[in-house]
Amino acid sequence: MIFEQGVAVFFIALIAIIIIATIPGWLVSLKYNEEIGGFFKFADQASDAQTKSDYFNQYVEAIDKNKLTEGCNSIWFCEQPNARMEDKYKVLKSLQVRLNELKTLKETETAYQLGMTQMTENEFCWFPNNAFHQQYLLKHGIWWEALSPTGTYNDCE
Repeated sequence: MIFEQGVAVFFIALIAIIIIATIPGWLVSLKYNEEIGGFFKFADQASDAQTKSDYFNQYVEAIDKNKLTEGCNSIWFCEQPNARMEDKYKVLKSLQVRLNELKTLKETETAYQLGMTQMTENEFCWFPNNAFHQQYLLKHGIWWEALSPTGTYNDCE
């Protein structure tokens, strides 16, 4: 009987620890989405280049403001390409330039149509937003969510 109570107490304590450890990460993720990630989602959802570019520019400003432009997005394996934020930032800036160029074209032009298709089906689907999110978590003390570098995945599938 004492053994069974001990096991029950152990599992209750374990569940409590898991919940307590999960809540800070969840709160920091909510803050990331409020301050940064939401702009990316709006840019992704926008159907014209002007709106897409406006939201993406806000996303870039938020990345800059939160200093997610360099360093490592994980605790271990910082030498891996997926961990270097300088490279992720170059990708971010190249997409920003492409969007700003795209919005100067007329919507009836073939180049505009092809560019919007490419943005929707390629650039935004494969954009490494998760790396910026992971670095944000790490900078806010949620190190257990950033043990190793995150890969780049197709978020549209």
